[in-house]
Amino acid sequence: MKLFKKEISPERNGIIKFSLIAVLCLQALFSISQVTFDVTVDNGKYQIRALNLSGEVIASRESHNGFWPIYQYNNTLDLFWIKWNNGSHIRVAVFSGVNGGLLASRGGGNDFIPSVTFNDELGLFSIVFDNNYRYRAAVFRASNGARIVTVGNGTLFVPVVQFNEELGLFSIKYAWDENFKIAVFRVSDGTRLATKGLGRFLIPGIQFIEELGLFSLHYDNGDSYKAAVFRASDGDLLSTRGIGRNFVPVIRFNDGLQLYSISFDNGSGYRAAVFRASDGYRLASRGGGVDIIPNVCFFGQSFEIFWHVSFDFTKRRSAIFNANNGNLLLQETCGTSCACGFPGTAIMTSGKNILMDSKGLKIHPNPGVKMVNISYELTKEKQVTITLFDSTGKLINILVENQPQLSGQHQIELDATDLPNGIYYLNLQSDEDNIIEKLMIAK
Repeated sequence: MKLFKKEISPERNGIIKFSLIAVLCLQALFSISQVTFDVTVDNGKYQIRALNLSGEVIASRESHNGFWPIYQYNNTLDLFWIKWNNGSHIRVAVFSGVNGGLLASRGGGNDFIPSVTFNDELGLFSIVFDNNYRYRAAVFRASNGARIVTVGNGTLFVPVVQFNEELGLFSIKYAWDENFKIAVFRVSDGTRLATKGLGRFLIPGIQFIEELGLFSLHYDNGDSYKAAVFRASDGDLLSTRGIGRNFVPVIRFNDGLQLYSISFDNGSGYRAAVFRASDGYRLASRGGGVDIIPNVCFFGQSFEIFWHVSFDFTKRRSAIFNANNGNLLLQETCGTSCACGFPGTAIMTSGKNILMDSKGLKIHPNPGVKMVNISYELTKEKQVTITLFDSTGKLINILVENQPQLSGQHQIELDATDLPNGIYYLNLQSDEDNIIEKLMIAK
C-alpha cells in the first residue's frame, strides 16, 4: 500500500480534498495498516525496524554474520515477515501489520534461508525451514498465528506446500527420515485426510480435481509405485492401484462423464481400470502386456481402453464400454493401426452392439467419400441422439439430437465432403441404447 494525497480540481463544483489525515482515519476505521521498513548498520550488525504510519516501531530484529535482513508486507492479510541471522541461525518471523504482534517464528540452520508463502483466499501462511539440518514445513492461520500442522524430518529434499482454494485443502510433500511422503489436510479444521509414501525412489505428486470433488496421489509405497484417489470432503479412499515399479501410474479424470481411470503396473502386466467418481465403483479393466502403457479415452457416453497383450504389435487391442454401466460395446484387435483412444482397421470384432431393442447402425458406403448413408432400426419408440466423433474423441457433429422416433427403419445422410481422411465413430444413444460403429473416410 502506498501513501497518497488526492485533490479534485477546485474549479469543479463540490470541491473535495482527501488529505493524508483523512486517509489515516479511514485506515484506522477499517483496520488497514501500512508498514514500512528501514535498515541501519551498527558495528557490522544490521538493525531492521518495521514502522506503522505514525512512525512507531512495531517490530525489530538484529541480523549478524553479514546477513542483510529481508522483509515483505502482505496487504491483503495485513501481515509482514522478516528474515535475519540471529547470530547462530537464519530465521524468519511473521508479524501482524496492525500492532507488530509475533505470529510465528522458525529456522534453525545456517545454510538454508526459510521461505514464507501467504494464501490470501484461505487466510493461511506456510513456513518452510531448516530445523538443525532437518527440513520442515509448518502451516498457520493468518488471523491469529495458530499452527495447523508441522511435518518433515529429513534431509533429502525441501518440503513443498500446495494450497487449493476451491476444495479448501492443502498438501505438503516432505521427507521423513529416508522416506518421501505426502499429506493432505482440510483447511477448516486441520484434519489430516490422507498420508502416503514409504519409499525414496519417487517424490509424491498430487492432483486436485475440483469439478469432481476429488484428489489423487501417486507415490512410492516402498516396494511399488501406486496411485490412490480420495474424496476431498472427507478423505474417503475410493480406489488404489499399482504393484510394480516399471512406471508411475497415470490417472485421468473426466468431469463430464463423472469418471476417472488409472493406468498401472500390476506386477505381471500393464493394466488400465475405469471407475465411477461418485463411489469409486470399477466399471471396466483391461490389459496384460508389458511393452505399452494402456491408454483410456472418454467420448460421448462411452470410454475406450487400449492395451497390448504381447510384444507382437499386431495383437494390440481396444475395447469400448458404456460409461453409465460399464457394459462392453465393442472389442477388437486393431494391430498396428491403433490410434490414441480409438482402434484402426479391425482384424476381428466381438462383443459388438451388446444392447437390446435396436438393430444397430448400418453405414454405406464405408469407407465413405462424400455422402454417407446411415440406417438403423428401432423396435419401439425412443428419444434418439446420433453423434460423430473423430479419432481423438472430439465431437465433430450432432446428426440427430434427442429426437422422438417411432419403431421401424430410419435413415439419415452424412455429408462427409469437408471431413479429412481418417477414422471416425458414429454413436447412437437413447435411454436404453449406446451403439458405436466405425466410419472410415478415404477420398
